[in-house]
Amino acid sequence: SPVASVTDADVGFEELDGAFSVETVVISDRTYAVVAGYDGFGVQIVDITDPANPTAAGIVDKIADNSLELAGAHDIAIAAIGASVYALVAAQIDNGVQIIDITNPNSPMAGVALRDNEGGFDVLGFARGITAVSIGSTVYALVAAGSSDDGVQIIDLSDPSNPADTADITDGMTAPELDEAHGITTVGIGSSTYALVVSSADNGLQVIDISDPGNPVGVSWINDNSGGPEARVLDGAAGVTTVERGSSVYALVAGGDDNGVEILDITDPTNVVEFTRIFDGVDGFEELDGANDIKTIVIDSVTYVLVASDDDDGVQIFRL
Repeated sequence: SPVASVTDADVGFEELDGAFSVETVVISDRTYAVVAGYDGFGVQIVDITDPANPTAAGIVDKIADNSLELAGAHDIAIAAIGASVYALVAAQIDNGVQIIDITNPNSPMAGVALRDNEGGFDVLGFARGITAVSIGSTVYALVAAGSSDDGVQIIDLSDPSNPADTADITDGMTAPELDEAHGITTVGIGSSTYALVVSSADNGLQVIDISDPGNPVGVSWINDNSGGPEARVLDGAAGVTTVERGSSVYALVAGGDDNGVEILDITDPTNVVEFTRIFDGVDGFEELDGANDIKTIVIDSVTYVLVASDDDDGVQIFRL
């Protein structure tokens, strides 16, 4: 049931033009949505503590400060570091990452801007996917970069005012499925941490062991043409998420050009196995045409999957 909506035309919501990605965060017992405005070159924070009455909190935009890396804001990750909360923004047009302190959501403060080929950050070109992960006592940002960089940049955020290049891995021998890297997430399996990266040009999923963040290693991959005729919903892979079922771990991939969702068993990260697949127009799934982004949420102990679909201009919800 519809609850409420806000648009770029509403007073105070100036950074929703081309809203492309959204994350949620709880700060001081209030819940906020943090939105990347691709066309607005900025970030909009919305107080959704009362979902029926969303209110504008703070904004950060490149129009007000051209030094920021927010042109083509494509994806957002949230990271809590010390007593502060940060929004990490992957900016596709600017080829970089903008760090924003949102500890006070009504007055966000733009921090360091990271630019491709500056300060040791050589894999930020066409940055369009970003996530954050804690390994040991350190928080890292992982950026999926497309275009000529085609890889993943790992960034040490121990000091958010002075982020450091940790390592990068690009499309090649140990990680052959990173051409036009798009979506990225992480998962812990056993004692190891892995990055899962989907590629819209290679039409596949790359699994990278990042347990040692300074030495990322590709351990397995699968693409639209591998694994026999079953693995056929990875063409135009754009989004990825994970879910656990008992002792098994699965990756769910939004295959935009195949108009569906591929479900892969990654319980053994070195041997990715096709589990099942879902197609648009089959078995009641009607909103998967141009599947682009995918997330999971648990409500009353039930896991639901939400898929945003470009060509259908809609969202498909299903349960596992």
